[in-house]
Amino acid sequence: MKNYMILFLLLACVRAGKTQTGCIQIDTCPTATIAYCIQNINSQDLWNDTRFLTPGSLQHDLPEGSINLNVAAHSTCGATLSISYTLYLDLDGDGVPETGIGSDSLPGFNNVRFGNQFGGGLSTSFDNRPVGLGEKYGFTKTDSINGAQVRAFVRWNTSSQPDQYQIPLLPVGIHKIRWEVRDNLGNTAICEYQFEVKDCKAPEIVCLNGLSANIMPTQMITLWASDFLQYVTDNSSPDLFIQLGIRKAGTGSGFPVDTSGAPIQHINFTCAHLGTNFIELWAKDEAGNTAYCTVVALIQDNLFNCNSDSGTTVISCLKNWCNSTPIENASVQFGFNQGQPPALYSTTNANGCAQTHFNLPINTNLTVTPQYDDNPLNNISTFDLLYIAQHILGFKQLSLYQQIAADINKSNSISVFDIVEMRKLILGIYINLPNNTTWRFVDANYQFPNPNNAFAATFPETSTFITTGQDTIFANFIGVKIGNIDCYGKPGLDALDARQEPRRLMLDDAFLEPGTRLRIPVSFADANQLLGFQFSIQYDAQKIEMTDPVPGAFANVDMDNFAIVDNCINAAWIHPVEQKFEAGQNILNLNIKTKVPCWLHDVFKINSKGMRSFCIQADEQALPMELEFVQHPTSNNLAGRVALMPNPTTQNALLSIDSNENQSYLLEVFDPLGRIIWNQTEYLNKGTHTLEIPAVSMPQTGIYTWRLSQNGSVWQGKIVKQ
Repeated sequence: MKNYMILFLLLACVRAGKTQTGCIQIDTCPTATIAYCIQNINSQDLWNDTRFLTPGSLQHDLPEGSINLNVAAHSTCGATLSISYTLYLDLDGDGVPETGIGSDSLPGFNNVRFGNQFGGGLSTSFDNRPVGLGEKYGFTKTDSINGAQVRAFVRWNTSSQPDQYQIPLLPVGIHKIRWEVRDNLGNTAICEYQFEVKDCKAPEIVCLNGLSANIMPTQMITLWASDFLQYVTDNSSPDLFIQLGIRKAGTGSGFPVDTSGAPIQHINFTCAHLGTNFIELWAKDEAGNTAYCTVVALIQDNLFNCNSDSGTTVISCLKNWCNSTPIENASVQFGFNQGQPPALYSTTNANGCAQTHFNLPINTNLTVTPQYDDNPLNNISTFDLLYIAQHILGFKQLSLYQQIAADINKSNSISVFDIVEMRKLILGIYINLPNNTTWRFVDANYQFPNPNNAFAATFPETSTFITTGQDTIFANFIGVKIGNIDCYGKPGLDALDARQEPRRLMLDDAFLEPGTRLRIPVSFADANQLLGFQFSIQYDAQKIEMTDPVPGAFANVDMDNFAIVDNCINAAWIHPVEQKFEAGQNILNLNIKTKVPCWLHDVFKINSKGMRSFCIQADEQALPMELEFVQHPTSNNLAGRVALMPNPTTQNALLSIDSNENQSYLLEVFDPLGRIIWNQTEYLNKGTHTLEIPAVSMPQTGIYTWRLSQNGSVWQGKIVKQ
């Protein structure tokens, strides 16, 4: 009878939304997934780690929002209650929570144990804000007591202010929390439920209004969603992962998709749509939130493609002045009637020509303008700089088209400012010329009035025609690649790698320990009579830090001739008259600081993928350049070169030594705790020798230290035993 009475009391305590075990009653325990909507802007400093993943964009930066997780319970028999929680987070977006955070064993500030649901887990930071360690967030728990009711909260605090609490910012995803309520009578009640943190804020989209477009010769025109977009942004989704859709207003509802569910990206207009058209431009973020704006598109027929039977074919051909080769993939722009903006573009084919048909009435003003602005560094070198300088000084007369190519800043003149601008392009300081395009074009029928000065009169870069009805118009242009003065015809320049006599650029070699600061002179290994040189030396930024270089001892070389771009030391120098460089005369000093133990010959190399490295001899022959590393005897007669191989090693290790004179050397090996475990003394004559470090001297896997001593000087490094 007593057992039945206990069962009756337990059943009486179970009410909708409440859980009771013994004397413990949890006031509310959800039975379905709770949804939390976030509206705030995603912080890149929180929940951003390579282990984290959002299912949609596969980004590692998880959006987050303030989530107030709490539970309340009371005792029906006056017992004392305590509440703990375990928070299960799904941080890798696979639908399975893999990271647990328990209030009874908190992971510490700025730390979660990623993957501890399936093992030990990996300590992972979630707070990357640029604040001190004492200001980093950590998980904790707080309680409040109201009479017999105890309520527990999931909270954040910091080590510097442990009594200041805030609602945690939890990442998007489907997570779970388990509340465990205990009393001092030995009873335990569990409340466990799933909750989802999701983005509920629609993107912000702004349209470009008043777009106008002309019907094409096909009596149709296609406009794209991006044509109408001014900008779109979202609180959580990166811009690249916001989808755009477009439709004509009144032809549907919701985000525009095709029959396969893909966003509709473009719409077509025909002659039936001339005039004002209303367009809906939609945006959808990764969470499926949508927004749209309405825009007006004005469809016109300024080319008379809808109602004219008169036809004009325009054939535009572009040829390179150097060798009359066709210029492919250039743009040809067409304009109609004075004062109206260009109405159509075409692209040249492999023959350098673009053929376009228009339905134009008689006496229409037609303008044809070619444009090409691609790859400004193509076929550009210090040879071109040299020719510009020689032209300015009167040593060399450039042809008319060469003069146009030499006008780097488009000032209709040639001056030292053109040399300055072009040198910045060669050095990589400029990606594009700030005041010029890659190509300029001259009407092929134009006759320069002054055979020695291309800028004596304004040369035409546009051809103008008057239509006469059914006819064909030929518009031919001469193309000039800006900066390409030598027309890529210098002997040896296209086959530098095949030549057998490279000029050697000399750098000191040494083995350096971490934190070493060193100034390295760069010089020619042999005497040279040069008109110019250019080179690109790449360095390993993981091994060294490069600070500002300083000029060398040669008077005509200054820092304007050098630049550090993308972990490369680039050089471009010319002089109108040949200059003599003595062997060993440094032209540049590199200032470095080492990050790891390294040889300099492993740090620097000629950049084979960047600008070509060559020098220009007095006879204007081009010769390639290569690096040569030189070791200088040191004042303390320590080994000029010491190299350990292999490293890491599974067996013996060999220490190669270039000894500068007859000396005794002490070789020692230290264990990871710094204790000497092996040593050997050797007397070596001047020359190259090899010392052996036996495998038995390193009995276990790990990192050991070797040290070579001679007359109080020390040379040391690390060796890894595998």
